[in-house]
Amino acid sequence: MPVTDKDRDIFARTLWGESRGESLAGQVAVAWTIRNRVNDGKAKSWWGEGYGGVCQIPYQFSCWNKNDPNFAYLSGAKQISFREFAQAQIAADQVMAGMVPDPTGGATHYYYYYYYYYYYYYYYYYYYYYYYYYYYYYYYYYYYYYYYYYYYYYYATNMPKLPDWVKGAKETLKLGRHIFFKDVP
Repeated sequence: MPVTDKDRDIFARTLWGESRGESLAGQVAVAWTIRNRVNDGKAKSWWGEGYGGVCQIPYQFSCWNKNDPNFAYLSGAKQISFREFAQAQIAADQVMAGMVPDPTGGATHYYYYYYYYYYYYYYYYYYYYYYYYYYYYYYYYYYYYYYYYYYYYYYATNMPKLPDWVKGAKETLKLGRHIFFKDVP
């Protein structure tokens, strides 16, 4: 199936919506998951046909869902940053042309995660006696507090729970803020 300019545009917009803020390598990895779906080897695939069909099939790439905040940008109602979109187009062009190898090892799925950081601290104090002379002896207590900060983090997704398809799938790559999978049951 030949790639049209519309396919290229939809592909680049999908990369922007799904992986803006990632490095070029991160966007290339996301692009390869789309290409792996396009080239799944089936005559009629449930993923959709061609880059445009795979990207816009309902509920596969959340950036195309009408209730997603990215949809206004992807549909053209709002302007996408030129620099960000140019990077997404470069990634799309390189992957469609086969100019870069597949870093995901054949992944067809991924999900986005981010870090939650917990900051907490504890303190201890000690005191000492300070001797001060002025008619009488006075003792003053000075307390010194020492704070120790600890950082804990864990992975989280923007989903209330991990997708069901993660169970039994083979993780192939963690890159940027995406985790990639193949052999999804």
